[in-house]
Amino acid sequence: MRINNILFALSLLLLTSCAATLNVAKFDTLRRAPTDGTIDVYSSPAGIKRSYKEIALITAEEGWSNTEADLTQRMIAKAREIGAQAIILLGAEQRTSGGAFIGNQYAAANFNYTRCTAIIYTDSK
Repeated sequence: MRINNILFALSLLLLTSCAATLNVAKFDTLRRAPTDGTIDVYSSPAGIKRSYKEIALITAEEGWSNTEADLTQRMIAKAREIGAQAIILLGAEQRTSGGAFIGNQYAAANFNYTRCTAIIYTDSK
């Protein structure tokens, strides 16, 4: 019985430590050239002093092996890839997705989740 708990825990660990999953929900059908260089990162829409258009929602989730900073860097790379000029961070959290008893201890399967809005500027600077 103990070996089954250990095998289950190891399986759970492997499943939750996969590579980050990025999902993109585009708000239009335009194809944009990838953005070169850096893009602007905002923690709130209030910090944006230019006119802009939201072009996509990007979400990232990962097992215990990536931090919020890692996921944010992956979202920035994805935003560049879809032609965004900036992102607005919408928040990050740690979610629980089940778990298992190992002996008399419950081991929760946690993963990091974060999201942002990709934008383009609509004014000419």
